[in-house]
Amino acid sequence: MSEGTGAVVASIAAGVLAIIGTVIGIYVGRRQTTDQAQVEHGQWLRGQRLEAYTSLFTAWNTAINDLRVFQNVTYDSANEFFDEHGSPDDGTDIVTVTEQTTQEAWERLRPYIERAELLGPGPVQMATVGLHEAHEGLRTRLLEQARSAENRWVLWNEELRKVAVARSKFHAEASKVLQTPPAPKGVR
Repeated sequence: MSEGTGAVVASIAAGVLAIIGTVIGIYVGRRQTTDQAQVEHGQWLRGQRLEAYTSLFTAWNTAINDLRVFQNVTYDSANEFFDEHGSPDDGTDIVTVTEQTTQEAWERLRPYIERAELLGPGPVQMATVGLHEAHEGLRTRLLEQARSAENRWVLWNEELRKVAVARSKFHAEASKVLQTPPAPKGVR
């Protein structure tokens, strides 16, 4: 092999290696940028979830407390209740007031449940369904008691237990999500 041929082969080898190096550099750079974008999006989503979940807990505690206070005041002290809200003689009855109060409580809570449900992920979405069902159970028990002359508070206490379980399940699922740090796809 002559000196000229050796120089040509060396030049070709250097060119091929330069092209391979460039392709690898582009791939690695692109991968790094993609990974960084995924992590940043994960951090943003985690922040949104944290805000949604904590807002839901605050709204949930308020809504359940409001229903418990309503139950105590309405049914344990009916005379005081009607002194404040009017008597059945003026067209206000306990069923109507119960329907309005429980619907208002749900309307205040619903946006928080919906936001947490939208931000997910799946297990948290299922837990928000449990919260909705537990709240609806309390509402149903209040309405049943308002429509009935017999004492059904044993059922109320069962619903309060379901409320505690639903809140606990939501808390557990939300905690799992928030404690998992964002990572690029394929790295967990």
